[in-house]
Amino acid sequence: HPDNQRRDFVLRSLEGDARITIGVLHEHRLPIVLETTGADEDQEIWNQLQQMPGVMFVDVVCVHHDEVMGHDARRSPAVKDEP
Repeated sequence: HPDNQRRDFVLRSLEGDARITIGVLHEHRLPIVLETTGADEDQEIWNQLQQMPGVMFVDVVCVHHDEVMGHDARRSPAVKDEP
């Protein structure tokens, strides 16, 4: 069946990318987690996913960067260190 062939192609492609961790397939949805070096690499993978045969939609659930614009992402820029 063509849908199964497209799904298998996508799964094989994702499994071959060390930056991607694959979750459990639920109906026609497949959660994945990306481990990237930054926004440019995020966008690169996003574009690759959208171009894969059988991928109809890519939804971002959460984005977490350890550092954002030179600030530690775990701290608010409005919080000052106490002496």
